[in-house]
Amino acid sequence: MNIKDLAYKVPVDKIIAHTFRLKGNGRYLRGIEHDSLVIDLEKNRFYWNSLGISGSALDWLMKIKGMSYRSAFEALQKYSGLPFTRILDKIDEPTPIYPKLLDTFYNLGKHYREYWYRRGFTDETINYFKLGYTGKAYVIPVIVDGKLENFQCRIGQGDKKRIWNWAKDRTAIPFNVDHGFYSKFVFLTEGLPDAMIMHQIRFPAISQISGPYAWNKDWNKYIIGYDQCYVIYDNDKAGMVGARRTANKLLNRGYILFWPNFMPDKYDVNQCFLDYGEERTRNLILEVMVTNAIHSDLRWPEVWANKVASIRAKITSEARKIL
Repeated sequence: MNIKDLAYKVPVDKIIAHTFRLKGNGRYLRGIEHDSLVIDLEKNRFYWNSLGISGSALDWLMKIKGMSYRSAFEALQKYSGLPFTRILDKIDEPTPIYPKLLDTFYNLGKHYREYWYRRGFTDETINYFKLGYTGKAYVIPVIVDGKLENFQCRIGQGDKKRIWNWAKDRTAIPFNVDHGFYSKFVFLTEGLPDAMIMHQIRFPAISQISGPYAWNKDWNKYIIGYDQCYVIYDNDKAGMVGARRTANKLLNRGYILFWPNFMPDKYDVNQCFLDYGEERTRNLILEVMVTNAIHSDLRWPEVWANKVASIRAKITSEARKIL
């Protein structure tokens, strides 16, 4: 099969159904949550009228999912199971995500906010970050320097939680770098919800897509104006290792924060807020964790282990008085 023919042979409705629910019989299908999304099965084309986008399965993957030309064709080939008649050798940059998706998901999300309420977010926070809903997943827009770069998608909670990026062929991206706070210090959190909760309780906070090891030194331009950068990652081994690695990249301004010993494994800022509320969470972080922070220049393993044990014992004692 010719590589260009692949875009028109793969059923566009099957590709779209991975992301959105569809309804209808006969020639036309329509999105359940996005009723301006129409699929013409006879022509094998989609028409998303409110966004002004239409096309084949290839167009869907590139214009809506933000895939590069190469990645989109690879996805179509994988779905079809058909071989190419020539090698795809064109390599290009990821296609920008269509900006109008931000308002589309946000407007639909106005009717689906229970997920965010359960995480402790207020309407003010939801509106500020333009948290939305795709029809299947709750989404956090990641905007850098005023440009929509990606969405983090989330469904479920606890052990049934699933998190992925809307556009998969993207590198790690910082989150909330344009947070609008004036401060001498900033917090770096492991997860996006943690950064949003910190913002809600009036702390400047930055995070990133792709986990605790993803801080890129190129992002230091966003923390150049802060005297202290406090890394407050999750209370587990991965969080500890990630916090040390991140703190060492922060222009000699990185400080590592530790949770009290009685906090359970994987404990984070969001859970602390849910358990103890805004005032006690603020007090725990500012009066206990920040005052006992360790600078990133403490690197030797044997010194580190002894120092951390001593610091965490002190934090535990002081935290019990507040919590």
